[in-house]
Amino acid sequence: GIARGSVQDDSSYKSALFEAGLRRNIGFDFTFSILGGIGDDEWTTALETSYRSEDRFILPRKGSRFDGSVTVHKKRTDSTDIRVSAYCSGRHLMPLYGNFILQTSFMAGTLLPTGKDYELEDLYSLGGINDIKGYRPGFFRSRAYGATEADLQWQGLPKTAFHLFFEPALHRARAPEHGWADTYSYGLGLTQYRESWSISLYYALHKGGDPLGGLLHFGVKSLF
Repeated sequence: GIARGSVQDDSSYKSALFEAGLRRNIGFDFTFSILGGIGDDEWTTALETSYRSEDRFILPRKGSRFDGSVTVHKKRTDSTDIRVSAYCSGRHLMPLYGNFILQTSFMAGTLLPTGKDYELEDLYSLGGINDIKGYRPGFFRSRAYGATEADLQWQGLPKTAFHLFFEPALHRARAPEHGWADTYSYGLGLTQYRESWSISLYYALHKGGDPLGGLLHFGVKSLF
């Protein structure tokens, strides 16, 4: 049994979601979950799956990972107002030479039905350390998107990785624009793990940006 919650505070709106459900491990590599949730103005039902074959949890050097989810959202005030969000992501690590590792990854998401006029808070929020690093968090709002990344890592120091990355991406433009818009981000990064926490530091730039006007992402995580 699992339970989880999230709170998001944006400059234009606030949202919260609480979910509970069941998770089943099949062998060591596969995990399936089904959850029900309640948010500010909606009910959710989610089916999630994940696969992992990486050689270690901290700074893996080889292997693959995949995560996918399909979530049905139903407005609490209108049971006929239903949308479906689908998301998937994956990565593969391959040793090149010595302590050099190449990580290739992808992520994609879409909202269905495609012809619906979605509210701003229902769209995917893109930008920041988790997807397109060269833009600030929430810079893009989109109904559908796809992104890939090539990340060359050097793991020559204990529990430390230096990154050189490039991320091309597509997203569905909002009105008054139409169709797909493309962009990319690139930059340098550092990740270091300690006994019960980790730090990360990235300097990222985007398409058409000033080389001296990039974004500096600093993160601290606690490990359990």
